[in-house]
Amino acid sequence: MNEWLEDIKERALLLLDQPPLDPVTGEAKLFPRIVRLAMMYRLERDSRFASRIWEELQPILKREDWLPHFFLITSVYLQTAALAYDWCYEAWTEEQRRQIREAIVEKGLKPALIEYRHSGPYSQSNWSKRTNNWNIVCNGGVMMAALAIGAEEASWTDEAFACAWESLSHALHSFGPDGGWDEGYAYWNYTWLNMCRAFASMDTALGREFTDRQLAPFGGIAESGYFAMYMDGPTGRVFNYADSLCRKAEMEQMLWLGRRYDNPVYTQWWMKARKKKPGIFPLSLLWFQPSHLDMADEMERLPLGMHFRHVEVSSVRSSWNDSDAVFAAFKAGNNSAPHSTTDMGTFVVDAMGERWIEDFGTGSYGIYASQEQTWTGYWDREWRYKYYVNRAEGHNTLVLNPRPVVDSLQHMPDQNPDGYGPITHFGMDADREFSFGIMDLTSAYADALPAYGDYARTAEQVKRGIALLHGDHTIWLRDELTGLKEPGEVWWFLHINGAASVQLSANGRSAVLSKNGKRFGIVIFSPEADIRFEVMEAKPLPGSPDPEEQWSNPPVEWSVNPNIPTRKLAIHLEGKKDVAISIVMVPLREGQSLPETGPDMLPLHLWTASKGVGA
Repeated sequence: MNEWLEDIKERALLLLDQPPLDPVTGEAKLFPRIVRLAMMYRLERDSRFASRIWEELQPILKREDWLPHFFLITSVYLQTAALAYDWCYEAWTEEQRRQIREAIVEKGLKPALIEYRHSGPYSQSNWSKRTNNWNIVCNGGVMMAALAIGAEEASWTDEAFACAWESLSHALHSFGPDGGWDEGYAYWNYTWLNMCRAFASMDTALGREFTDRQLAPFGGIAESGYFAMYMDGPTGRVFNYADSLCRKAEMEQMLWLGRRYDNPVYTQWWMKARKKKPGIFPLSLLWFQPSHLDMADEMERLPLGMHFRHVEVSSVRSSWNDSDAVFAAFKAGNNSAPHSTTDMGTFVVDAMGERWIEDFGTGSYGIYASQEQTWTGYWDREWRYKYYVNRAEGHNTLVLNPRPVVDSLQHMPDQNPDGYGPITHFGMDADREFSFGIMDLTSAYADALPAYGDYARTAEQVKRGIALLHGDHTIWLRDELTGLKEPGEVWWFLHINGAASVQLSANGRSAVLSKNGKRFGIVIFSPEADIRFEVMEAKPLPGSPDPEEQWSNPPVEWSVNPNIPTRKLAIHLEGKKDVAISIVMVPLREGQSLPETGPDMLPLHLWTASKGVGA
């Protein structure tokens, strides 16, 4: 811990000579900068750090407003001003305190109260009634600021805090019952970073018992750290469904959760996930519980898979402490949830320290649907499903009876944008020999909204099962389609890690991926001869929408991450009514050949924890 503290101090000293951030373009770095300086002021009472904070606050305090139409940024300013006011209170003159309080009230709390009362120019954003990250981030900033200036501005802070808590309840229910998050890993991280700051402020200002009473009605809060753990693969890359990147962040909220709920597994996971990175975020030091590292390795006792209900996301793995472990994460879930794409059924796979089966994750937020638009087409519901990364064909799932674009201004989503599918069965045997999940994807191929045209149900039932057999580290994938409507066309896609090569067998019934001297095999076990692989570019199908701007303005991640898929394995079938597709995926050790035969893969309705998945 002494090394961490020295790192915080060194970085804080470097900030003394740096110019203040632009409060708009630099808003993401603003709170981390202030908390680093403020921590060093509290520890050493060195006035240089307080003076530097005051210099950093000037562009914010002098702004005409704090961008209330985009209250996520307002929340950053509120959190920053609140922490600076509270942690450096003794350093400020009465006039400095007045300026901070006045800015918080006039530019933060008053606009928030307009939103809560649903009147005035700022209420159109409606973040107070949402159930996503906006609600928690915005309310978290209001709560921190109200607590910081408290009784000194009680005529505003009392109502603001009460309204913020009432509003927050709309979103807190979304964590139930198991702590999962519809918006995916990246927005879970963003949401929890802001939420734990607000909860920590409540603990210190109002007492832990008060916070406990307030949180008591909401399930999944204490368990939510498991979501981050189970979405994290052994390669250090996460299951990046929805608008999410693969990489992990500092995750100091795991330390807050570990300390707050005395759960050592969160602290132990955080330590392992850091992989001895240099430096530490100041709040991590504040919330770190050293005694948790003196306990037995709690991770080894965890189940090797978990199903997060409501969100309908699961993962399975062969080990928690083996970087070469096999890992598969998959989802059914809600296509209409915030930041979701039409990706029901998608999954990723890690093995031997590599990710083999990829998901694009987020597309570019900077895509515009037309020159006239002032908001991004990426978010426009009439345009969002034109982009490959938001369509089923851009994920590791099925496309049934694809339909062409009618004209340049109309598109057809290739899954129901309002589809919702449960993971109907999830199980593990008592001896930890295998684990599996079964997804009902029928709703993804049911009637869509009238706005998308006559999108008739394409199949009576669509199910997908994924199982991990721990003994030989194989992953079994089975799709069952029944009552497929004419013309009975099926596309099955699997996006390949961009750094991997692929070699198909002569009959197209198997493929071997190679990367960094390692191999990963994928074999078709369905008996039908017409079920075979082909390799395609990771591009839209002929007839699918393909706006040029999605390729000319990609996310920055695409240019720096060699793992972004450029190709995909595909199976194309026509004239089908009922079909089952059975696939086996296996990491190939040195000298190991592809499996040519194996046990028959049972129909999904016979998959059980007691009897297994194969005959």
